[in-house]
Amino acid sequence: MIKKLNKRITMVIPGPDIKLINNITVAFSKILKNKLKKSDYSNIGKKIINTIIDKNDVDEKMINSPIILTKKEEFISELFEYANEIHKSYLRLELSIKLIRRIENNKGFKRHELLNYYFENFINELYIFLERINSLLDILIKKTKILGLQIQYKNLVKTKQFFLKFFDSQRKARNYHTHIRRYKDKNYEKLELMELFNSHIKNKHITNYTNYIYLNTKKDDYNTTKKLLEDVRMVTDKCLWLADTILFKKIMPKL
Repeated sequence: MIKKLNKRITMVIPGPDIKLINNITVAFSKILKNKLKKSDYSNIGKKIINTIIDKNDVDEKMINSPIILTKKEEFISELFEYANEIHKSYLRLELSIKLIRRIENNKGFKRHELLNYYFENFINELYIFLERINSLLDILIKKTKILGLQIQYKNLVKTKQFFLKFFDSQRKARNYHTHIRRYKDKNYEKLELMELFNSHIKNKHITNYTNYIYLNTKKDDYNTTKKLLEDVRMVTDKCLWLADTILFKKIMPKL
């Protein structure tokens, strides 16, 4: 996320640069800022407190204070919980990619096992990310229906259908390796075989070839996951542009 503080200063915040997620986060930040500015901390709504800090870090008076959020603030607070989970999921995807790139020999684990593990972890986290986007769209779809925004309701339903269809293969890949069999790749199998040979036969050529396969497999995994994540971010951002407009131009004025 890129936030422009003024004409000269721009701040880069880790996480997905997705317009809807960014705007929900900014809207929630403004609510929090206003509540903190206008109160002595004892009047801050319970939902805001529970969303951003641990109960153990605030005094009992603050936790037991009445909720004073308007309907708009309540809705933004609810959306922020989803946006925050999407943000954290994206950061975990970035972490998975970094871990793939930094894999080295780890005592007790073969390199093909580590590569396979981190790639599967990326696929799992990608599924979580997509499901959280899907849940956020469901909240907006439900709200447009309640408010009688029929055109916007139909547009969001179409957006969700396109989103699910576009990422159908990624979602199926995760479900397949979770419920049927583990993710398999020829490079992993070749690396596993060469590591087996390498552990029994001390030969320079076998060792060099094993290292060659390992480095190429790691490079392929890194490039694949990095490109996939950027594609996911770009497509998600485009899909949610309409949702962003509907939220702030149509839904919020009616609350």
